[in-house]
Amino acid sequence: MKTASIVLGALLCAGLARADDFSLESLPESLEAFEAVQQQWQESAEGAGAAFVVALCVYVDNETLGVRCLSLAMHDSRQQAGPRGVGGREPMPIHRQSWQRNLLARPYVARSYLVGTTPAGGYSLPEGNLTIRMRTQPRDMKPDSGKVFVASSGADSDRPLKVKKNEAGVWRVSEWSSLEVGVRAPE
Repeated sequence: MKTASIVLGALLCAGLARADDFSLESLPESLEAFEAVQQQWQESAEGAGAAFVVALCVYVDNETLGVRCLSLAMHDSRQQAGPRGVGGREPMPIHRQSWQRNLLARPYVARSYLVGTTPAGGYSLPEGNLTIRMRTQPRDMKPDSGKVFVASSGADSDRPLKVKKNEAGVWRVSEWSSLEVGVRAPE
């Protein structure tokens, strides 16, 4: 009976979850192109998470541009004054060091969050549009903060990101450490 209750509870919770796909033609090659994507997506917590994933993918291809994109995608509480980001703000050194250690050394981790990448394909970018699949559960969300989840082709479960509205009322990512952990190695 206990097992049946757990399964029923899981099915009910799964029914409450909401999934959204966010697509773009290609990874942004300039800060302006990233800002255009972010402007379209930042009105929702899921969109903020998807924009952060795009910024991570830019980062593994172009560290300098990626830091600037990440600066736009992350909450102000995770930044400090400095020239590497945007508007006189930059990601704190601990975040930049973590990205260098965890993502530049294994760029396929960031690409695993794009639908259509696979370990067997070396996590190479798929043909056509690039899509990020985000999921939320109402119980994880509050009016100005919450948790969203991104699907990974290299992991068995979706990875969480914490999101928070900034002073302007726009969603930004405030915690993302689960996105930096390993995924299945490329084949």
